[in-house]
Amino acid sequence: TARAAQRQFQAAVEADEDYGAAWAMLSRVQTLIANSYPSDVPLAESYAVALASARRAVEVAPDLAAAHAALGFVVFNGRLDATRARDPMLEAYRLGQGDADILQLYATYAARTGDFESANNAIDRAIRLDPLNAVARRTQATILSNSGDFAKARRAAAEALRLNPDMRVVHRLLADMLYLEGKYSAARKEYEAEESMLSRLPGLA
Repeated sequence: TARAAQRQFQAAVEADEDYGAAWAMLSRVQTLIANSYPSDVPLAESYAVALASARRAVEVAPDLAAAHAALGFVVFNGRLDATRARDPMLEAYRLGQGDADILQLYATYAARTGDFESANNAIDRAIRLDPLNAVARRTQATILSNSGDFAKARRAAAEALRLNPDMRVVHRLLADMLYLEGKYSAARKEYEAEESMLSRLPGLA
């Protein structure tokens, strides 16, 4: 779980305060927990902790793509500041040309800021590096769907499910496209097939 991962990365940085990769992953997990888990800690405080971890990652490992990606991730997802997230995301992209995970993060950021050309270039490279990565195919399907290319998005979604039939969120993506096309019965079937409750229930509603 995310909280178990948080404990592991926290233990890692306590054992080695200059472990940049652990600080980066700790920041990403802290951001995800703040986004997804209920807590009595104000969100602003949770994101501040994640931001501090990301800044520490960059401080101790300035040439590590994951460190800059973590900083961009928390600024974008925690502070909702796409402008300030741009520089660390671009630096992560520059340093992480051989890392499919970094390329996916950048592709998602680029797509969400409307730069679909850069998003497609980054995710295509990620897939070339890791062709059996179902998550990369799901990211590709999301980017293509958001850019309005439903035909290619469906092919990417089908490939994600071929690689991992239990992949979450893919059925929701397929359902969203059907819904936007006015094919409500077909969309409902896809929503019902979605394993993720957070994706399934809003779609059915």
